Amino acid sequence: TIKNMKPSVTAKHVDNLIYLDDYIDTIEALPLELQRNFTLLRELDGYAQDLVETVAKESIELINDIRDLDPNLRIERLKHLSALLTETLKRGEEKVALAKTTFDAVERHCNRLDADLVKFEEDTPLGRDRITAQPGLAPSARSLLKEISRDKVSRGYDRERKEGKGDKRGWLNFYVFFFFILLP
Repeated sequence: TIKNMKPSVTAKHVDNLIYLDDYIDTIEALPLELQRNFTLLRELDGYAQDLVETVAKESIELINDIRDLDPNLRIERLKHLSALLTETLKRGEEKVALAKTTFDAVERHCNRLDADLVKFEEDTPLGRDRITAQPGLAPSARSLLKEISRDKVSRGYDRERKEGKGDKRGWLNFYVFFFFILLP
């Protein structure tokens, strides 16, 4: 059987087996990375929520006591609140960066799946045995369109940052969408 096979067919099958083994390793590692990232996101979110609660509590206390406080003590408490808000913003930015990293990892994985499907389809004879002939299994041009769209958005965002027009609301919207819509 193997002795009767053409050398190119055997080499092709060996290459496919090596590739599949590597691919399975990649697929098995992805859920671990996602789980680790989501756990870290929850930890960062818990820490940020604690900071927000502390800021709210201390702000109410400051408002209630403001008439009785010495001006120097008022300034000290305001500086403390400012430091807490800065720390809250920092934690939020860490969450956004981690969410973006996680999103990018999943997107790279999906793009690899699409590219690999196209590659294997090119090696498969035409007919109904092709994977893309099955309903719902065609590789999507979506990944290509998303890449083009992302490049346009990225160029616009970079231009806004250079011009000083960029703000953090776009990242906040991305985070809210990712964390509250996709995670539950």
